[in-house]
Amino acid sequence: MHLIELMDRVPLWLVGLIVMIVAQTYAIGLMLLTRSIFGVSRLAENNEVAGFKFAVVGVFYAVLLAFVVVAVWEEYRNTEAAVRNEAKAAVDLHHISFGLPLGDGAVIRQRLLTYTDHVRKFEWPTMARGKASDDRAGTSNSSARRSFKSGRKI
Repeated sequence: MHLIELMDRVPLWLVGLIVMIVAQTYAIGLMLLTRSIFGVSRLAENNEVAGFKFAVVGVFYAVLLAFVVVAVWEEYRNTEAAVRNEAKAAVDLHHISFGLPLGDGAVIRQRLLTYTDHVRKFEWPTMARGKASDDRAGTSNSSARRSFKSGRKI
């Protein structure tokens, strides 16, 4: 089972709790193993040097985390803009179809409705699970576009 499918089926709070428990158990286990191998007296000699090393690693980690957050946020904003532009295009096409002859406009509106229904019911849930969506909606969209450009039923 893939991690994304697991996270889709298991509640998010439970996944977070499990990850936190595993990480803490791993860290505490390594600390206890290190103390048993080297002894507390030997480790006490390196406290000052280790403090500076941890500070440097902490700064690097903070900078890396900031870059990851910025990159993810930018990707989110780009995706949001793409969805907004597609929704605006669909609304514009719907409004323009009322200016066409009655039969042609109705065909375009029906195909546009089919396209938006397919996107809402199938494409978005598929993408929410982290999988690539099939191209059936793209076919509906291109057939609506052809109807609009030609001005006749396809």
